[in-house]
Amino acid sequence: MKLYRTLLKVWIGMVSLAGFVTGWIFIARATEVETVTYVGNTVVNMPELQPLPTVEGLTGEPLTVSNVQTFTVNPVVQQTFTQPMRTGGS
Repeated sequence: MKLYRTLLKVWIGMVSLAGFVTGWIFIARATEVETVTYVGNTVVNMPELQPLPTVEGLTGEPLTVSNVQTFTVNPVVQQTFTQPMRTGGS
């Protein structure tokens, strides 16, 4: 039984190491993702993105403290524990 457990631990260790090295190799050989802006001899024009609206732009009104949800944080009370005295005698 002890031999079986030892062999199992060695097998799991070797497979884990092999998986790690294989993953490392795949990541090392991966190329950077490039945006394709041409197909053959034709240049593809990328569309212009609209700017993201601000918080004020979403609601249509200026941002003030009165229309923002607020919350308060209650302090956590730390509990203390003291060990009972051990005397060992009667």
